[in-house]
Amino acid sequence: MDQSAFLDEEYYKGGKLTEAGQEFLTQMDTYKNGMLLTWRFQPNHFSPN
Repeated sequence: MDQSAFLDEEYYKGGKLTEAGQEFLTQMDTYKNGMLLTWRFQPNHFSPN
């Protein structure tokens, strides 16, 4: 089994996200937003805007 097959089985069923897949995406969004907030308040930060 290759690595993508594991992720497909874990996070997708019938072409749709599973509950675990949605939870993973939610956690990734939370992490991303937290990092953006952290960088925003640093002096001499890079602004993606």
